[in-house]
Amino acid sequence: MRNLQYTIVNTNGALSFLGPVSTYTPQAFPLGSNRRLIAPFWADVDTTENHGRVFYRQTTNLSILNRATSDIRAAFVSQSKFTASWAFVCTYDDVTYYGGSYWTNTNTFQVVLVTNGRQSFAIFNYKEVTWTTGSGSGGSNGLGGIPAQVGFNAGDGFRYFSVPGSRTSAIVDIETTTNVNVPGRWIFRVDDIGVEAGGCNVGVKLRISPVKGNALGGTEILISGPCFFNSTGQFLCKFDDIVVPGHFVNTLRIACYSPPLFKAGNAEVSLHVSQNGGQNFSEGSAFVPDMDAINDPKIVRVDEEKWDKGPYVIQWDPAELVASTLDLDLLSFSDENLELDEKWINIATNISNNGTVELDDLLNRKGNFGDVAAFGAIRLTPAGSASGSNYTAAAIWSGIHVLQWYINAYIATKIKQGPQNQRKRSIFDGLAAAVDSAKDMITQGAQKAWADVKNEVAERFRDVNEKMCQSWFDRDSEEPLPTDLPPCPGRFRQASRDRGTFSEDPACRRGDPDSCSYHPGASTCFRSNVCSRSGGGQQCCYSSRGSLLNVADGQLGGGTLDRAHYKGCFNGGTLVLPYVGHFYHDVLPYYYCCKNSGDKQLCQDTYMKRRPSDDGSGYRPPRPAVGNGDPHFITLDGLRYTFNGAGEYTLVKTNDGSFTMQGRAETVQNAGGGSPTATGWTAFAFKGSNSSTVEVRTSLLRVIDVLVSGVRIDFDELGERVTNYEGLLIERNMNTSVTEVDLINDGVSLTMTYVAGIFNFMLLLPESMKNKTEGLLGSWNDYIEDDLVASSGVMLQHNSSTRNIHYNFGETWRTTSVTSLFTYGVGTSHSTYQNTRFVPLFEVPLSSANTTELYLICGDNDQCIFDYISTGNTDIAQATKSTVEDYLTAVTDTEPVVLCPRLETPPNGQKNVTSGYQVGAEVTFACDNDYILQGSANRTCLSSGQWSGENSSCQYVVVCPPLETPPNGQKNVTSGYQVGAEVTFACDNGYILQGSANRTCLSSGQWSGENSSCQYVVVLCPPLETPPNGQKNVTSGYQVRAEVTFACDNGYILQGSANRTCLSSGQWSGENSSCQYVGCSSQNGCMNGSDVNGNGTGCFSQNGCVNESDVNVNDTGLALHVIIPIAIAAAAFLVVILTVVAVCSCKRRTTDVP
Repeated sequence: MRNLQYTIVNTNGALSFLGPVSTYTPQAFPLGSNRRLIAPFWADVDTTENHGRVFYRQTTNLSILNRATSDIRAAFVSQSKFTASWAFVCTYDDVTYYGGSYWTNTNTFQVVLVTNGRQSFAIFNYKEVTWTTGSGSGGSNGLGGIPAQVGFNAGDGFRYFSVPGSRTSAIVDIETTTNVNVPGRWIFRVDDIGVEAGGCNVGVKLRISPVKGNALGGTEILISGPCFFNSTGQFLCKFDDIVVPGHFVNTLRIACYSPPLFKAGNAEVSLHVSQNGGQNFSEGSAFVPDMDAINDPKIVRVDEEKWDKGPYVIQWDPAELVASTLDLDLLSFSDENLELDEKWINIATNISNNGTVELDDLLNRKGNFGDVAAFGAIRLTPAGSASGSNYTAAAIWSGIHVLQWYINAYIATKIKQGPQNQRKRSIFDGLAAAVDSAKDMITQGAQKAWADVKNEVAERFRDVNEKMCQSWFDRDSEEPLPTDLPPCPGRFRQASRDRGTFSEDPACRRGDPDSCSYHPGASTCFRSNVCSRSGGGQQCCYSSRGSLLNVADGQLGGGTLDRAHYKGCFNGGTLVLPYVGHFYHDVLPYYYCCKNSGDKQLCQDTYMKRRPSDDGSGYRPPRPAVGNGDPHFITLDGLRYTFNGAGEYTLVKTNDGSFTMQGRAETVQNAGGGSPTATGWTAFAFKGSNSSTVEVRTSLLRVIDVLVSGVRIDFDELGERVTNYEGLLIERNMNTSVTEVDLINDGVSLTMTYVAGIFNFMLLLPESMKNKTEGLLGSWNDYIEDDLVASSGVMLQHNSSTRNIHYNFGETWRTTSVTSLFTYGVGTSHSTYQNTRFVPLFEVPLSSANTTELYLICGDNDQCIFDYISTGNTDIAQATKSTVEDYLTAVTDTEPVVLCPRLETPPNGQKNVTSGYQVGAEVTFACDNDYILQGSANRTCLSSGQWSGENSSCQYVVVCPPLETPPNGQKNVTSGYQVGAEVTFACDNGYILQGSANRTCLSSGQWSGENSSCQYVVVLCPPLETPPNGQKNVTSGYQVRAEVTFACDNGYILQGSANRTCLSSGQWSGENSSCQYVGCSSQNGCMNGSDVNGNGTGCFSQNGCVNESDVNVNDTGLALHVIIPIAIAAAAFLVVILTVVAVCSCKRRTTDVP
């Protein structure tokens, strides 16, 4: 349907939209000539003969809108979220037929048009119907002839809907019939290609709401379509092969509650209904198990980061469950033998619906839990409403998590039970080992209260998890890791563009500070879209600077290899259960080895070893191409040109048939008026090798419609992100008018942006399609020269004129009715959209433009300038410029990144990676104690993809053990303790060295020589004799350091040392000491010196005879002044001794002169 500018209220019981209804006799539908009608009762009404009147109004009255909302929700199970925002009410009150009178029968009926801006509905209400035909239509007394027509007509001669009984006498009973279980009321949806009747009918396909729900189950699904007349029927609902009870609601619908549904690939399951206990089932409808809902739980684990040890508190909104008391159950999972193993464990019944509870309290009340469980989810249901997967009321869930709180209870139970012989070959081997370990740690466990044992187990949760980790590691090491995973993009910007291969991990999103708990230090993570042949998946994580993180470099935020893809899959015989398989194989061991063990080294040696990061080598980015505005193109090789055809064209196709994309271009009305000279893209159709055909169209009512295999997606039901179609990821953002479609099996992504009634698009193709493409987006081979190749194979010069390109290249890629991928509604076909007579604008006349506004909007962007002039629409021009700018950014983002190979951490050393392995990144190395670095300490990634410097290793340094300094001695170390180092020893005075004075470190790691020590020795020097004619003074005996001094009598002079010290060697320092006689010669008659006393008896040296002559000038005598310095070397000292050979000054007394 189209948006309509006005409504014509016709007296003859019909609303028309493109012109009045000029005929009073109702005609059979379908009608052409643009006679677009809504006919609540099209007949020959006459309001002139009685008091009959026609009332109409448009309204936003809340009371009326609420009534309309309620009626529509009751009529259509798929409209549970519908809320009316506008209504048009037209009432025909007590109207009679043409030919009647004031006293003849009358009819009272009403039509209500309702919309929320996206969906539109018509409600027909019949209070009283007593006539069907006017006299002019062959009626008699209001009956007979050609009775009234009730229904809808599109005006194209093809599409229509007639209410049963129209144009027959049975239409008089319409006040007692209905399609919505309310006599006299009929409701229809009228915004789609065809009219959809509400209510139920025989043979109608099942309609369900909601169409998706939590994969854990417990979602109430209302089912309508066929009528359910037997309220006591045996209703069953079958989800693929899982059968659960159904429950009667009314004749229009029944209710079912979904069981746990984990289907590979996040795909939909088929839902069938039986009304006879399973003897036969209806035609199926599709239900989508929503894996994303698991990550958005309605039961919240408070302080989730503390759930390794507790406390274990949960919260929920009591309004979610209409009950005063609740049952709390645990659904645990395993993935043994690649089959889903579900186990229901009741924890508590009849708990208060007050919004919170502490799980330990519930465990303590019950005690004794013997069922093994390692991971699962908590379920709350109204008390008594659920038994396993069978429900009579809806449920709410926590997320799937490691059941540490339950494991504690299980181990406590096993300890209390005593020895157990059960062993299961699975991850639960570790749980058995943990039980044994806990028994050893908890003394007298069997005699203690159950709650006390459980609490002690909780205190030792790290030991429990270490046992679980080691068991997992041993078992996982027996299986080879996947080797067929796609390599990680080397930089964040590459990953963000390559949506055909990777999707952002909802558990680690850029800009969400609370995410990435599994990858501390990461800013964003991406996951591969599809599982590999082996069933695995790739995860790539990036730092805030955009570099790829690697757990092998000690970066715990790095991505990890996944043994089981999180979406699940069934490839080549490898079945992987979605979410559960991934949690079992990849998440659970992370908790055991890393998060709950608290041992970083254990995490590195076990989990990170078995779940390594990819280093990005071998990655090849996709290539962008765009189409925008009055169609301009930038090809896969980067050639820019303009082709503004009108029709459907092949944009690109591969010669191996792996991908085809077609576009529909229609004329764009010039904002300034006049004949259109521009075209724009209004629809696309594309198909990959392993996906359904997708169509994206502009819509006057919904702006953008997306169809898969010809069926329009109801985003109101499925949400803005749709993942349930095999090989497709579809996301629509109405705030930005952007629609993204990723063909994940083919690695293709397409972004379409709506503006002013047309689309701009950017396509990214994987490198696997290089050298295989043809069409309007060129031949991708890195050469622009051959991009303009016609469908016939004729190549145009890449710089050909726009006119030449139009007729000799672009038009050759017009599709045919055979090759077209588009679907067409009733009354339309391939030819409807082919306008071969359209003549575009080949050159833009700048003289006609407002150059000030033009350059303000476009700058020097030639495509923007072209569109501004050809369309006169500034929005289109600005969008063209934005698309080109985004393309340039995409080219930069998808440039190949040169990566150097990852460098290993040298054994017995450390490695520090600053910013990944791209060009310019630096890695530094250091060695542990006792090791020395060989090679380069710093290496830089060069543009060649090689590292600077030499390979780095840590060589063991042979060292000798440290030597102690001997007591009472000294040690001198010349150069450490490595090979060749020397150490010398000496002792203090009074001590003598025993062993080696010099020792050398040998290559054997041993020291040469003998151990060194200082031994105390009582050393006495030999007694020294007192020299004749002299004296000796001993200060302190003859031990070491004792001193002896010597002096001589008058007339004698000392020979040797005046002072001698006892050395530690037992020898005296200095020379032997003696006193030598010194005589005075007779000079000038003075014998033996001067007779100072005058009696001739004293001859004195120095004292008696004055050293310096003292005679008067009148005296006679001889003054002898001879001083001879003699240098004597003794004990390395230079001693200067002044030896007086003869120093006598003789005086002649005057009385003695002869």
